[in-house]
Amino acid sequence: MPKFNLMSYIMPPEDKMFFTYFQESAEICLKTAKLYDEIMHNHLNDEYKEKALKYKRKGKLSYKACLKQLNKSFITPIEREDIQTIAVQLNKITKKGLFEFGSVQIRQLHGRNERTGFNFGSGNGKTR
Repeated sequence: MPKFNLMSYIMPPEDKMFFTYFQESAEICLKTAKLYDEIMHNHLNDEYKEKALKYKRKGKLSYKACLKQLNKSFITPIEREDIQTIAVQLNKITKKGLFEFGSVQIRQLHGRNERTGFNFGSGNGKTR
């Protein structure tokens, strides 16, 4: 005779899907940060640009999938607002890192480092 488990009907199901999306987004953030570090030590080239765009796409897909799953779920393992906040913040981290790639590219085009004010392109010293 099978046992009737009342608690399985009362308690929400264990849904690990959100944590999978958070883990995936955090890994994308880490890869983006490592790529930014590589770019700061080397020059920005087409290979780095392609990787950055790939990470941008992956981050956006993970973000959208998480929100889509949130919209489908009636019962969530943590508060809905918390899930949405975590997903948004992880997406912002990735977007901010990718925004910095654009500023590195602009600095390389102008041949000037904004932070120090030194002009690397002309070799005539400090220009402010």
